[in-house]
Amino acid sequence: MRQRLEQLRSAILSKLPASRLEPLTESELGQVLLRHPDLPDHLRQLFTVLGAGVIGDSRYAIHALLDPAEVYDAETARGLDGVVLVGDDFAGTCDAYDTKRGWKFGSIGASGEFTEADGDLIDFLESWYGDATD
Repeated sequence: MRQRLEQLRSAILSKLPASRLEPLTESELGQVLLRHPDLPDHLRQLFTVLGAGVIGDSRYAIHALLDPAEVYDAETARGLDGVVLVGDDFAGTCDAYDTKRGWKFGSIGASGEFTEADGDLIDFLESWYGDATD
């Protein structure tokens, strides 16, 4: 997993040098783990290898797990109980994990509802940015 994430980070920084991705420090990751002690290993590694921040010149943002209330109005946020935001395409869609359904990956579009997707955030980022051999 670590090698896969290092390759993805390298591909992103090579293709989009304006990217500002910062791996989480041990303290920052500790804060995430206090809120989400059941954080899946792939996200722990993503945050410590790839990091959080902006890809390209505001093409996509990786968040270290935001509560929906930090982005959406109160009514929409109430409907997203158990969902945490992990990404944003700056065009109206946020990517997220549903923690109440085994950390299922998906997105929240204009409807304000979580829709499950195949794979996880790493798969999603690789589909957009490929690997270092592209």
